[in-house]
Amino acid sequence: MKAELAAEAQKQVTVGYSVTVKSYTAATTTDAAKVVFTVSKDGDIADTEELEVTVNITPVVTETAEIEAAKIKDIVVTVLEDASEEQVKAELAAEAQKQVTVGYSVTVKSYTAATTTDAAKVVFTVSKDGDIADTEELEVTVNITPVVTETAEIEAAKIKDIVVTVLEDASEEQVKAELAAEAQKQVTVGYSVTVKSYTAATTTDAAKVVFTVSKDGDIADTEELKVTVTFSPVTGPSTPDVAVVKTYEDLKIALADENIVTIDITNDISDISEAIIVNRAVTINGIGNKLQFTSALNTLENGKRQGILVLADDVKISNLSVEMNGANSWQGVYGIQVYNAENVVLNDITASGADGGILVNGSEVELTGITTVSGNEFGGIEVSKGTAGGLRSSELTVTGDVINVTEVYGQPTIWLLNGQGTVKNVPSWSTNTTIKINQTQYYKNSMNAEDAPILTNLIAKVNDKDVQATTNDSSEVTLKVTKGSVTTEIVATFDKAVELPNGTEVFMKFGDGEEVKYGTIASSDEGKQLIIKPLGNNGTAGVAGTVTFILKSEDGTSLTTLIGVTGNEYKIPTIKLDVTP
Repeated sequence: MKAELAAEAQKQVTVGYSVTVKSYTAATTTDAAKVVFTVSKDGDIADTEELEVTVNITPVVTETAEIEAAKIKDIVVTVLEDASEEQVKAELAAEAQKQVTVGYSVTVKSYTAATTTDAAKVVFTVSKDGDIADTEELEVTVNITPVVTETAEIEAAKIKDIVVTVLEDASEEQVKAELAAEAQKQVTVGYSVTVKSYTAATTTDAAKVVFTVSKDGDIADTEELKVTVTFSPVTGPSTPDVAVVKTYEDLKIALADENIVTIDITNDISDISEAIIVNRAVTINGIGNKLQFTSALNTLENGKRQGILVLADDVKISNLSVEMNGANSWQGVYGIQVYNAENVVLNDITASGADGGILVNGSEVELTGITTVSGNEFGGIEVSKGTAGGLRSSELTVTGDVINVTEVYGQPTIWLLNGQGTVKNVPSWSTNTTIKINQTQYYKNSMNAEDAPILTNLIAKVNDKDVQATTNDSSEVTLKVTKGSVTTEIVATFDKAVELPNGTEVFMKFGDGEEVKYGTIASSDEGKQLIIKPLGNNGTAGVAGTVTFILKSEDGTSLTTLIGVTGNEYKIPTIKLDVTP
């Protein structure tokens, strides 16, 4: 009895500590059973207070071989196609053994292999201490697996997507051992996996490893693989100021308890439909886990559409992923917003699925480790200051590295609202101040910062004379001609080269939605001019009213963007034709 109680208590303490039963009082008709446990490690000993415990008493049942034999049912085994009859019998006996009480022995008395019309049949013998009984003849299923000749090279190719978690003070040999153990799970039993070489992660590159797979002198190496090594904080026994949380409710309780100074999130937490508010100094360790939010958050009132809202000084959030579920178009959804706070550190943070991954709003924030803001609709990190009185200017300091694989022109990795703050320690980044006149946009890839090509001029050849189009702005021009005139050529000039897909055609779109093919388009002057020519000789002679020129690819898809020399896409300017009587 005491042994069972000690074993159950042992599951609840930190590995390395030993639990024994100091005293035990059995239950009476009026009182529950009571126990005092002793917990010890390396001379450090403490007792629990006397606990009431529940001891469930199971009646002793005297089993017999006949009772055990009757338990055996629904036997299914899988063997290789070259397995002998004795090997099949051994598999059947092992499977049946699982269905009887420990101490009873099962053997196969008779076995008849399956035919094209009948299932395999077997009779088992169950015995213990001279008590013997047979099952009735049972139909069993024997699945035959083709024999596959494995090789070390085949096994090495199986190893993929290795992710391990180790303590942050783990040695390189301990990391290698964890990697080898994880890879071992992916190869066939009998093959051995060791780490041939290991390169730890840097601020820009993932950890890399080469495994060696071997068996009986057959040896092969994997190609160099990128692996994920997550480092967990070193923690001892639970202390009153540390909370270990696994659910959203646990997290809310820990945040509300001012005695808690460190919160360790030990599980992914999903289906969160409201902002997690951090309104006091605290350290949150994600330990590589995720917080996943639902789209319900997108419809909350302004200021509450973020996964985590930090409202206090001296907050540190580490090694955590925040996944939003933002809809298309701007809704003011952020993965993390830091509002009116200073000395906030975001370390090894991933924020995705939002309008912007992180918002620094009237706050001082430092990014350390690797910050990943890929996969947000409008860009990675916004630095600004809200309209409330008394807010300071924001300050973002980038100490570590920032990754944004979805950075493109107009969707920067960082954008600063001019006059509302500063961005520090990004000297090698490229900036653009013209995409939006009130923003300085920061790009890690300098090509993504290039300005869009500007339509500087549009001239048409009408009745053999040049006609200048009127320009509303660089994104829209209108060509005015009189009814019956013949337009034989339209030349659009840009300030930098652009490209169009081969086979692009020009259509006229009328006010009622009708589309009529107009002609072809080609480039000249090293791509800075696009020349539109009609199919026939009369051009727009039969057109009345206002039409809009549209471009289509060879497959009939309407084109909305031009491609610049840097490979970025830019919106096609609107060209209208206004035909008057």
